[in-house]
Amino acid sequence: LRRLKAIGAAGGGTINDVVLAVCSGALRRYLGERDALPEHSLITAVPMALHHADGVAAGNAVSCLLARLGTDVEDVGERFATICRSTAAGKAQLKAMTRTAAMHFVALLSLPVLLQGWIPGTDRLIGPQSNLLISNLPGARERLYFHRAEMLAHYPVSQVAHGLALN
Repeated sequence: LRRLKAIGAAGGGTINDVVLAVCSGALRRYLGERDALPEHSLITAVPMALHHADGVAAGNAVSCLLARLGTDVEDVGERFATICRSTAAGKAQLKAMTRTAAMHFVALLSLPVLLQGWIPGTDRLIGPQSNLLISNLPGARERLYFHRAEMLAHYPVSQVAHGLALN
Protein backbone atom coordinates (compact mmCIF):
# COMPACT_ATOMS: atom_id res chain seq x y z
CA LEU A 1 0.00 0.00 0.00
CA ARG A 2 2.90 2.35 0.78
CA ARG A 3 4.39 1.70 -2.67
CA LEU A 4 1.06 2.41 -4.37
CA LYS A 5 0.68 5.66 -2.43
CA ALA A 6 4.23 6.68 -3.35
CA ILE A 7 3.69 5.88 -7.04
CA GLY A 8 0.42 7.81 -7.06
CA ALA A 9 1.94 10.82 -5.30
CA ALA A 10 4.99 10.85 -7.58
CA GLY A 11 2.73 10.96 -10.63
CA GLY A 12 0.25 13.46 -9.18
CA GLY A 13 -2.47 10.86 -8.60
CA THR A 14 -4.00 8.62 -5.98
CA ILE A 15 -3.89 4.94 -5.06
CA ASN A 16 -7.06 4.45 -7.09
CA ASP A 17 -5.41 6.10 -10.11
CA VAL A 18 -2.55 3.61 -9.77
CA VAL A 19 -5.03 0.70 -9.62
CA LEU A 20 -6.71 2.01 -12.78
CA ALA A 21 -3.32 2.41 -14.47
CA VAL A 22 -2.34 -1.17 -13.65
CA CYS A 23 -5.65 -2.42 -15.08
CA SER A 24 -5.25 -0.16 -18.11
CA GLY A 25 -1.78 -1.46 -18.85
CA ALA A 26 -2.89 -5.08 -18.48
CA LEU A 27 -5.89 -4.52 -20.75
CA ARG A 28 -3.79 -2.69 -23.32
CA ARG A 29 -1.27 -5.54 -23.42
CA TYR A 30 -3.96 -8.27 -23.46
CA LEU A 31 -5.99 -6.66 -26.25
CA GLY A 32 -2.86 -5.73 -28.21
CA GLU A 33 -1.61 -9.34 -28.15
CA ARG A 34 -4.94 -10.37 -29.67
CA ASP A 35 -4.92 -7.60 -32.27
CA ALA A 36 -8.12 -6.29 -30.65
CA LEU A 37 -6.95 -3.00 -29.11
CA PRO A 38 -9.67 -0.41 -29.76
CA GLU A 39 -8.77 2.83 -31.51
CA HIS A 40 -10.33 4.84 -28.69
CA SER A 41 -9.73 4.59 -24.96
CA LEU A 42 -11.71 2.11 -22.93
CA ILE A 43 -13.91 3.80 -20.34
CA THR A 44 -14.40 2.30 -16.91
CA ALA A 45 -17.18 2.83 -14.41
CA VAL A 46 -15.62 3.30 -10.97
CA PRO A 47 -17.90 2.93 -7.92
CA MET A 48 -17.26 5.64 -5.32
CA ALA A 49 -18.43 5.88 -1.73
CA LEU A 50 -20.13 9.19 -1.09
CA HIS A 51 -18.94 11.13 1.93
CA HIS A 52 -20.62 13.40 4.45
CA ALA A 53 -19.39 16.97 4.76
CA ASP A 54 -17.08 15.84 7.61
CA GLY A 55 -15.36 13.34 5.28
CA VAL A 56 -16.86 10.18 6.77
CA ALA A 57 -18.26 7.62 4.31
CA ALA A 58 -22.04 7.76 4.07
CA GLY A 59 -22.81 4.07 4.69
CA ASN A 60 -24.06 2.40 1.53
CA ALA A 61 -24.33 5.68 -0.38
CA VAL A 62 -22.40 4.86 -3.54
CA SER A 63 -22.17 6.63 -6.85
CA CYS A 64 -20.03 6.05 -9.90
CA LEU A 65 -17.63 8.05 -12.02
CA LEU A 66 -16.61 7.34 -15.58
CA ALA A 67 -12.88 7.37 -16.25
CA ARG A 68 -10.89 7.13 -19.47
CA LEU A 69 -8.25 4.43 -19.09
CA GLY A 70 -5.98 5.81 -21.80
CA THR A 71 -5.69 2.39 -23.42
CA ASP A 72 -5.15 4.24 -26.69
CA VAL A 73 -1.97 5.85 -25.28
CA GLU A 74 1.25 3.84 -25.51
CA ASP A 75 3.41 5.89 -23.10
CA VAL A 76 2.86 4.78 -19.49
CA GLY A 77 3.41 8.29 -18.05
CA GLU A 78 1.00 9.89 -20.50
CA ARG A 79 -1.54 7.12 -19.82
CA PHE A 80 -1.28 7.75 -16.07
CA ALA A 81 -1.74 11.49 -16.62
CA THR A 82 -4.83 10.78 -18.76
CA ILE A 83 -6.28 8.64 -15.99
CA CYS A 84 -5.52 11.28 -13.32
CA ARG A 85 -7.18 14.04 -15.36
CA SER A 86 -10.21 11.87 -16.04
CA THR A 87 -10.73 10.78 -12.43
CA ALA A 88 -10.22 14.34 -11.17
CA ALA A 89 -12.89 15.58 -13.60
CA GLY A 90 -15.25 12.78 -12.55
CA LYS A 91 -14.75 13.50 -8.86
CA ALA A 92 -15.36 17.22 -9.43
CA GLN A 93 -18.56 16.39 -11.30
CA LEU A 94 -19.81 14.16 -8.47
CA LYS A 95 -18.75 16.66 -5.80
CA ALA A 96 -20.85 19.35 -7.50
CA MET A 97 -23.95 17.13 -7.18
CA THR A 98 -26.13 16.65 -4.14
CA ARG A 99 -25.81 13.23 -2.53
CA THR A 100 -29.20 12.22 -3.95
CA ALA A 101 -28.30 13.41 -7.45
CA ALA A 102 -25.00 11.50 -7.31
CA MET A 103 -26.84 8.31 -6.35
CA HIS A 104 -29.37 8.84 -9.17
CA PHE A 105 -26.47 9.37 -11.58
CA VAL A 106 -25.65 5.65 -11.21
CA ALA A 107 -29.19 4.78 -12.27
CA LEU A 108 -28.81 6.93 -15.39
CA LEU A 109 -25.52 5.23 -16.25
CA SER A 110 -27.24 1.85 -15.85
CA LEU A 111 -30.25 2.82 -17.98
CA PRO A 112 -29.03 1.22 -21.25
CA VAL A 113 -28.39 -2.08 -19.44
CA LEU A 114 -31.80 -1.97 -17.71
CA LEU A 115 -33.74 -1.02 -20.85
CA GLN A 116 -32.29 -3.79 -23.01
CA GLY A 117 -34.25 -6.34 -20.95
CA TRP A 118 -37.53 -4.56 -21.62
CA ILE A 119 -37.06 -3.06 -25.07
CA PRO A 120 -35.18 -5.28 -27.55
CA GLY A 121 -32.56 -3.42 -29.58
CA THR A 122 -32.08 -0.64 -27.01
CA ASP A 123 -28.45 -1.66 -26.57
CA ARG A 124 -27.77 -0.91 -30.25
CA LEU A 125 -29.44 2.51 -30.02
CA ILE A 126 -27.92 3.78 -26.79
CA GLY A 127 -24.94 1.56 -26.07
CA PRO A 128 -23.20 1.26 -22.72
CA GLN A 129 -21.63 4.32 -21.11
CA SER A 130 -18.57 2.30 -20.11
CA ASN A 131 -16.74 -0.82 -21.23
CA LEU A 132 -15.92 -2.31 -17.86
CA LEU A 133 -16.20 -1.80 -14.12
CA ILE A 134 -13.18 -1.45 -11.84
CA SER A 135 -13.86 -1.30 -8.13
CA ASN A 136 -11.42 -0.63 -5.33
CA LEU A 137 -13.94 0.16 -2.57
CA PRO A 138 -12.56 -0.79 0.85
CA GLY A 139 -14.33 -3.30 3.03
CA ALA A 140 -15.32 -2.80 6.64
CA ARG A 141 -12.57 -1.39 8.85
CA GLU A 142 -13.93 -3.01 11.99
CA ARG A 143 -14.92 -6.58 12.79
CA LEU A 144 -18.45 -7.45 11.73
CA TYR A 145 -20.74 -10.04 13.30
CA PHE A 146 -23.98 -11.76 12.38
CA HIS A 147 -25.75 -13.42 15.33
CA ARG A 148 -22.42 -13.41 17.22
CA ALA A 149 -20.56 -15.14 14.36
CA GLU A 150 -17.63 -13.10 13.15
CA MET A 151 -17.46 -12.39 9.44
CA LEU A 152 -14.07 -13.71 8.31
CA ALA A 153 -14.25 -12.73 4.65
CA HIS A 154 -16.55 -11.08 2.17
CA TYR A 155 -16.89 -11.64 -1.54
CA PRO A 156 -18.50 -8.76 -3.40
CA VAL A 157 -20.95 -9.55 -6.17
CA SER A 158 -21.44 -7.23 -9.08
CA GLN A 159 -22.98 -7.14 -12.51
CA VAL A 160 -21.70 -8.19 -15.88
CA ALA A 161 -24.08 -7.21 -18.65
CA HIS A 162 -24.17 -7.01 -22.41
CA GLY A 163 -21.78 -4.25 -23.45
CA LEU A 164 -20.17 -4.17 -19.99
CA ALA A 165 -18.05 -7.24 -20.45
CA LEU A 166 -15.51 -7.10 -17.63
CA ASN A 167 -15.69 -6.43 -13.94
